[in-house]
Amino acid sequence: MVGEADVEGGGGIQYYVVSKNHADVSSCKGKTLATNHAGDKPFVEKVIARGAFTLADFTVVTTTRPVQTLKKVISGEAECALIDDAQLAELGNLEGGAAVHSVWLSAIMPPMPIVAFGNAPAEGIKSFKAALGAVCAGEGAKACAAAGIKALHESDAAPYQVVIDAWSAK
Repeated sequence: MVGEADVEGGGGIQYYVVSKNHADVSSCKGKTLATNHAGDKPFVEKVIARGAFTLADFTVVTTTRPVQTLKKVISGEAECALIDDAQLAELGNLEGGAAVHSVWLSAIMPPMPIVAFGNAPAEGIKSFKAALGAVCAGEGAKACAAAGIKALHESDAAPYQVVIDAWSAK
């Protein structure tokens, strides 16, 4: 672990189960759940849900686009939806989106990691870590902004341990 990136937009910082007609995630169980995140079942169940639900608790309606997920729950084609924070922000911009509300939210995910491969030279990692804070300054500011990165900074693995532990849980 070398560092972390503070990103703007893009989603993945926090996840939500939303619905028009249900008050909590328990009342969504056994119903349809639209999501574009179902392709990574272990991540959804171990890291996002952390025991609150499994995908098998629902009839999953797999979507391929983030807005498609939102439209499924707005139209009633799905009773509930598993979405991320970027989708939640977009919900208010869609006709009928105001009728949809959060019934469950995940823990906040750690920032995007910056890593080095195991065979990278220690001295190179050390100098790269030290330079991270300057990457998004000066001439690098435009490139960082284009990628949605606000800043880069040094870090260790500590912020990611809760996700690593959740992922490793049996």
